[in-house]
Amino acid sequence: MVFGEFFSTIVLPFLLIFVLTFAILQRSKLLGENPRTDSLTALAIALLFVSVPTTRTIVIKIIPWIGVGAAALLLFFILYGFVSGEVFEANKGAPKWAKITFGILIGIFSITVIVLVSGLDQIISKTFSGTGKSVWENIFLIVVVVGVFFIAVFSGKKSSSTDD
Repeated sequence: MVFGEFFSTIVLPFLLIFVLTFAILQRSKLLGENPRTDSLTALAIALLFVSVPTTRTIVIKIIPWIGVGAAALLLFFILYGFVSGEVFEANKGAPKWAKITFGILIGIFSITVIVLVSGLDQIISKTFSGTGKSVWENIFLIVVVVGVFFIAVFSGKKSSSTDD
């Protein structure tokens, strides 16, 4: 690390938790209008987070993913500006397609981060590797083919037949 272990294991997690907690408390007005109350509460929560090694380790594992998510979000806004020619403003209300897209992307990103940080990726890779790997691949392929078949059959337009 550039600044050493203290900076990456204590300062960065503290700042991340403090800023996120303070922003959530300010935005939601959960503790009232006083920013001092919000800052003291955020300070206490951030100090508790940093003092417990397990939570600090989880936050340290999540920090790079937050950077990737922020970069992806910035790239989306830049591409949206190029394609539409207008500025994407959150306070004006986003179009319905943008809300759905953001919801799907945030869901995929959140599930991926949770799986990778919690260690479930190792369990999944052990389960689906080895001698039974081809069996799981075949089951997955069959499920996809059946799913596509049902989508194709049941989502088509109903033709109106008139008997004269």
